[in-house]
Amino acid sequence: MNVLQLLPIVALLFIFYFLLIRPQQKRAKEHQRLVKAIGPGDEIVTIGGLFGVVVEVTDDRVMIEAYDGSQLEFLRSAISRKVNLAPVAEPEDDTTSISDKEDSKSSPASLSAGKDDKELQSDKTPASSASEARESQKG
Repeated sequence: MNVLQLLPIVALLFIFYFLLIRPQQKRAKEHQRLVKAIGPGDEIVTIGGLFGVVVEVTDDRVMIEAYDGSQLEFLRSAISRKVNLAPVAEPEDDTTSISDKEDSKSSPASLSAGKDDKELQSDKTPASSASEARESQKG
């Protein structure tokens, strides 16, 4: 075989290594460091999406207290990431945003405020009109 025939195969192997294998290995090492560094008091998210605080750590398991007070036991490998739950500061500006003003314009109360009773009655669904007609015939 000629060396030129092997060159595309070798190039593909290098491309796969640098684009797929190497980044995956870096992510795996990062996750291992994270799992080893977990300790009591850390706020975490599991791979299932459960938020909680680590209460107890053993060799391969962690005890997590969920925010409702229940304690759950997970494998350390089930930890997805650490969470920094910093309190969200409320904006000091108390002016109403443009979207809030638009919402108040299109609310049902403001839309029906300008209608009279006949217009509101014509907005009823056929089902409600039919049930009202049956009630008036019975009574």
